[in-house]
Amino acid sequence: MEFANEKLKKVRVKIKAVLGETSLTLEEISKLEDGSIIQLEQLLGGPIAVYAGDNLIANAEVVAVDDCFGIRICRK
Repeated sequence: MEFANEKLKKVRVKIKAVLGETSLTLEEISKLEDGSIIQLEQLLGGPIAVYAGDNLIANAEVVAVDDCFGIRICRK
């Protein structure tokens, strides 16, 4: 990627990887407790969405990086 302004290369942008989504009623939310499981609409092992701000920039898969979660870009 080329930048018209060299300073733009140094701008930090917050990246968000979304594992999945679902919706719950307010009643369901009020009943959540330790151990509650919320089923997401995302398939297990499927690609997750990666955002820069509100902009979808890629799809990725979840990977382990030492003792942390990471993502591997699989579609831009």
